[in-house]
Amino acid sequence: MSNAHSQDIYLLDHLVSHLTSPLFLGDETQLLKMCNEAGFYPTTQQYCVLIVRIERWSTVLSTSEWQEVIRHHFFVLSNMLTELLNEKNIAVAAEKDYQMVCIINLKQSWEEFNQTISPVLLQVMEVLDTEFDISVTMALSDLTQGLCQLPLAFLHTQDALWYNDFMDSDQQILRYEQLCSTDHPIIRSELMELDKKLISKLQVMDVAGIKYVLHEMIDREFIQETPTVKILRVRLGGICCKILDVLDELRDKIGSGLYYALDPAPKIAEAQTLADLTSALDKIFDAICRAQNAEPQEPKPQWVDKMSAYILGHYTDEALGLTEVSSVFGITPSYATRVFKQYTGRGIYETIQHVRLTAAKSMMHSGKTMKEIAHAVGYTSFLSMNRAFKKYEGATPSQFKGH
Repeated sequence: MSNAHSQDIYLLDHLVSHLTSPLFLGDETQLLKMCNEAGFYPTTQQYCVLIVRIERWSTVLSTSEWQEVIRHHFFVLSNMLTELLNEKNIAVAAEKDYQMVCIINLKQSWEEFNQTISPVLLQVMEVLDTEFDISVTMALSDLTQGLCQLPLAFLHTQDALWYNDFMDSDQQILRYEQLCSTDHPIIRSELMELDKKLISKLQVMDVAGIKYVLHEMIDREFIQETPTVKILRVRLGGICCKILDVLDELRDKIGSGLYYALDPAPKIAEAQTLADLTSALDKIFDAICRAQNAEPQEPKPQWVDKMSAYILGHYTDEALGLTEVSSVFGITPSYATRVFKQYTGRGIYETIQHVRLTAAKSMMHSGKTMKEIAHAVGYTSFLSMNRAFKKYEGATPSQFKGH
């Protein structure tokens, strides 16, 4: 690599790092001068930030040449993104904290940009997936005016990625703007009723009942009425405090020895996803049930087998998911997936994926294209099926077919 090229990369890395840092200093004129020195020449005051996060880093880091692999991944990403984005706008890209960060200066209107950006990003994702075996998740900020607002835009993209991870969503392109516009107000009277149920269960020391009510609260706060990215942290803090308050109420009744052995606060506070939170909740309360010689496992409900049959009969429906399946049987999603997994070994979402992948594998030599197979088994796109194969089978559909 030439010294001149190395200098160019250094300037771009420094520029992107500076423009997206919440601690950066400088007015608009100084920042524009810095952009020009790095070869970035904005023509308007309209900007947005795009984050591209490469998934499955653990696979890369397990290789002996992981540093070279990472450099190659980011080189491919940077070239593809800037080439495609610069067709209609002005973009600069650099690696930051093992993510590719793109600063886009819009020559189009925000409306035109929104109409054209998705096909571009999907094109990038498909090429990365099929030709380079690189899976990515992308997050796009809202529109910002001026270079000084870029740190906030960058934080918004980070929030979008965190939101996607916590809610265990399989969305591949996240738009901060959309995540801020889908909130549904929670009906406070319903939460008050759940609080009353919780108090009544506490009064009679019904530990299994307490756990069930807490699951109902989680369903109400996070699944039935999906929160926006802005309100998610508030609701998460609220439900974590509620769980810990309940456990504190139980401390005298279960004994301090068991309480401190369970050490619930870190388990609840450190949950990285909604699934982590519900799993921690189950483990803590099931341990209390066992300590009280109470059986935490309910008799197998009849709906478990019926739900399995329903999934087998409807897996080709692209809209099939946890919320839809549980609503068919009139059960809350959190309770449904917990009990379903207890008796089948898989959660509802994992079962849907398993059924679809099994069907896809049976069609590999049918003469259909991969895209046709993807749609035939219920995936919205080949990319979605490709990602599912990598996650659950450890190989792409083409690799699986070749074995």
